[in-house]
Amino acid sequence: MLIDVKNLFKIYHEGEESEVRALDGVSLSVDRGEFLAIIGQSGSGKSTLMNILGCLDIPTYGDYHLDGVDVTELSDRQLAHIRNKQIGFIFQGFNLIPALNAWENVELPLIYQGVPASKRADRVEAALERVGLAERAGHKPTEMSGGQQQRVAIARAIATQPPIIMADEPTGALDSRTGKHVLEILRRRLHHHPHHPRQRHRRHRRARRAHLRRAYHLRRRQRGGLSVNLTQAFKIAVKSIAAKKARSALTMLGVIIGLAAVIILVSYAEGQNRQMREYYESLGNNVVNINAYSPSGRDLTKTIRDYCMEDLDDYILGLTPTVDYYDQTILKYGAKSMDSNNSNWDESPQLVMGNQDYSLCNNFTIARGRDISFLDVENYSQVCVLGSKIADTLFNYIDPVGKEITINGIPFTVVGVFEEKDPNNMSGMDRYVLIPYTVNRIISGKTEIGSFVAKAKDSATTTKAVSLLQGYLDSLLGPNEGNVSTPNTWQEQSKEQDKMQQRFLGGIAAISLAVGGIGIMNIMLVTVTERTREIGIRKAIGAERKSIIAQFLIEACMICGIGGLFGIAAGYIGTLIVGKLSFKMILWPSPGVAVGSFFISVALGVIFGLYPAIKASGLQPVDALRAD
Repeated sequence: MLIDVKNLFKIYHEGEESEVRALDGVSLSVDRGEFLAIIGQSGSGKSTLMNILGCLDIPTYGDYHLDGVDVTELSDRQLAHIRNKQIGFIFQGFNLIPALNAWENVELPLIYQGVPASKRADRVEAALERVGLAERAGHKPTEMSGGQQQRVAIARAIATQPPIIMADEPTGALDSRTGKHVLEILRRRLHHHPHHPRQRHRRHRRARRAHLRRAYHLRRRQRGGLSVNLTQAFKIAVKSIAAKKARSALTMLGVIIGLAAVIILVSYAEGQNRQMREYYESLGNNVVNINAYSPSGRDLTKTIRDYCMEDLDDYILGLTPTVDYYDQTILKYGAKSMDSNNSNWDESPQLVMGNQDYSLCNNFTIARGRDISFLDVENYSQVCVLGSKIADTLFNYIDPVGKEITINGIPFTVVGVFEEKDPNNMSGMDRYVLIPYTVNRIISGKTEIGSFVAKAKDSATTTKAVSLLQGYLDSLLGPNEGNVSTPNTWQEQSKEQDKMQQRFLGGIAAISLAVGGIGIMNIMLVTVTERTREIGIRKAIGAERKSIIAQFLIEACMICGIGGLFGIAAGYIGTLIVGKLSFKMILWPSPGVAVGSFFISVALGVIFGLYPAIKASGLQPVDALRAD
């Protein structure tokens, strides 16, 4: 017995006033090869019975055995296997997938069966020819009449060569001539099936033995399952995205903004790190910075210099007081002026003060003229050495040596120009204006000096010099009153700050991506709702849950992946702009950042597309098919 139904009930709203008994104690049996028609008025339960017999719905009560197997005991995956392998559906409403053409609609259940492409093509072509629609294979359902759509549905049902064909008013949308032709196709399909009585006698014993094997295979979880054709899934995804261009673009926008923000912020942090690294490298690895302010306010310049140049002469090459003047600085030469408060970054002068060792200790080189001398310091000479950027801007590329400028209204003679040290103007060292530290009292009215820079002979002696200097300051000023450091120390501190900054910026970027991901989830949930009927069709022709999940995950990943590519492009453009505006240099994200960003975008599709995909896969076929 192929189909055996006993005392079948289907009750909606059971126990309520609105209770409806669509099926009330139905019993029937169908043997192999039978051609059975169920007739009744509209609403009598014919479609409900077909849905239950076709494993699209479950009965409220009763027993249903298909090929000797209790259908009520089967899993969702096993039911999908039955719908795909053993049953061909011809629905009253056609139930074709709008995004697919006739060929693709007929081919779909064969894909779920795992039929190779070459064999699929032969079977699809044969099925379409049998219903007289071979020439309409490339047309979508919206491009065909109702009768043509019905014939496509019939071709889909017979293409899989199932032992059972269930048809709900298969000729309802056809004219009488075409209807007779369709019924003849179904009869021929039935009579040529290997299980028809005329064919069965040669295989009777073998079929009896195979029956037990089939029952066993239906009950166990098959190792491989139905194959998921990723190529077809990608095609559907492309069509789905293209069909909703505006919505897809807006969904991608969230990913684009989030990913671009990640790239720009990461690159910005890297630009800062690069700027600091280049600055510290420009200082050299044998520079020692000394902070030693006397609690009593006395000037320690001579004391510290004498110790460094006499007691530490085996380690120290030179030492200079250093004063950075941060108040407003105005330079004037003729009609040209530069103001630290009102000029652009490129034209903002930085006044610094030191002695004859300033250039040595800070790795500056004289390009023209001379450096500040010992006598300049001792005689409080109003002389200055200009950074290359200041010299070029203030003097319009005329040699400034020997010319007189004013600094905050005080005249100074230019005695030299530093060689360019900072081509990208990142640290502003080419905007320095160096004057003798003894002139500080003229500029600011202050005489106290507490900051010094020493130059060790080499990197090997730097550590020893730092240790000796720290011990000397502790004895001179008291513990923890003085501090000795090197650029390496600053670099370590800078690294910690950079890590904190990266965490902060990473948090902002993560929020941006999360917002984009939530948008993706929302759109995919809307997509599931819009395509509920399509999901029902896919499940009716044999799609397993994993196939449905794969379909919607691929769509989510494609949206995120495409958005990711645009986001990377936007991030690169934004990084170039930020690098030019913030660091005056070409800033380019690393390839690792680009690759990582793309994988992040795809991961977003997986993470935020998983729930909608699972929700889609969990829909019951019959409920999904009833959706508008």
